[in-house]
Amino acid sequence: MLNFYRTMPHAPRRLALCLSLALLALPGLANDKFARDHSEFEAALHVPFLASDVSNGAAAEARQFTLHFDYPRVAREQAVLWRVDLLSPRGQVLQQWYGIESLQQKAAQVTIAWSGRIKQTSLPDGLYQVRLHARAVDATEVSQRAAVPDAMVASMLAAQPDQVMTQTWPMQLGRPSNTRMPAFNALPSAQNSANSGSSANSLAVPATGSFPYTIYMGNLHSQSNHSDGGGNLATCTSSLPAQSGSFGPADAYAYAAGKGLDFLMVSEHNHYFDGSSSTNASANATTAKNLYQSGLSAAASFNSTHPNFLALYGMEWGVISNGGHLNIFGSKELLGWEYNSSNQLLGDTFVAKGDYAALYTLMRQRGWIGQFNHPADSGQFKFGTTDFGYSADGDQVMTMCEVMDTDAFSHNVTETETVLMNYESGCNKILEAG
Repeated sequence: MLNFYRTMPHAPRRLALCLSLALLALPGLANDKFARDHSEFEAALHVPFLASDVSNGAAAEARQFTLHFDYPRVAREQAVLWRVDLLSPRGQVLQQWYGIESLQQKAAQVTIAWSGRIKQTSLPDGLYQVRLHARAVDATEVSQRAAVPDAMVASMLAAQPDQVMTQTWPMQLGRPSNTRMPAFNALPSAQNSANSGSSANSLAVPATGSFPYTIYMGNLHSQSNHSDGGGNLATCTSSLPAQSGSFGPADAYAYAAGKGLDFLMVSEHNHYFDGSSSTNASANATTAKNLYQSGLSAAASFNSTHPNFLALYGMEWGVISNGGHLNIFGSKELLGWEYNSSNQLLGDTFVAKGDYAALYTLMRQRGWIGQFNHPADSGQFKFGTTDFGYSADGDQVMTMCEVMDTDAFSHNVTETETVLMNYESGCNKILEAG
């Protein structure tokens, strides 16, 4: 069973994760290794769970849906084809909106004003869903077609379902009946003592409403200057060359603990330890391996002086294009697939790029666990030729799935970020695969 978590839109992610995604004019996306491995279309949907304006009466509950689109490092103008569905508590489609949005060197935003019960007075109280489907295509594909816009969007979304991003968010109307929950005893939540260093008060608390959880505030997916993160929060807005950032793992842990987080995982891209986003043939294999070991040491050192904070260090393995990113927890070995000019592996242990079957087997042998990061609905984590293909080894080691993350370049440190990417549908695909 997968343990879902939410990556909180919290300041430490900004410090640790200014990703090196340059918005540069490129001769072609396919010719750039970094772009192939790290660039992807992003679609986010913001839906207020509760209506904030009840000036027309509480029964109206009108609100605004916000669509956010971005495609870092894409070379040519894109046309974003999108559809938004409003679903009833029983999953019936109540209303649909279609659109086409131009996208190239900066993010685009679309707003939909929903009238709530003003025009649909018969809508009952309950939990509704707002669902976004979006796909980016070369702008010339749209300009060469002549059709009714809504029909064209529907047709092009249906034609390539594996290229469609899906985002779904809940929305409450009225006062749905409460769900009965059993009694439970929460796990302990440590409060920081005087000897806990610079850590702020712990944010760990029992869940409210008798839910059987203890809530810990933290982040299980971030990067420092050991790979492509570690940018200065005040100035980092785009690309950081590999290992060029200002801040390393120790800085990230101190910042996270100082903001009251209970844990932080610094998950460095495994193929950046050679100091390059592409293969660095002149890289020193020992230097690459030692850098990984220094990250493990930084986490251990921070933990020894901050007993109420958990510093984690590991790697984000894989690439996006024809692959899929996943975090590996507990590994003392750097896994790699690249070699230098002396035929030395730029890592401790070889695992072929994209070979998830071999990776899962190795993880099970070593006793490591993993987390699927920002999974797409299809085209990733292949076992043989099957997307999300079942592996008995993978079933034992892949214990988590990233349900949400935030805009990598946001400078918002107040936890009010609204550009949030939801990967629940991808996580559901993984569950369905066993």
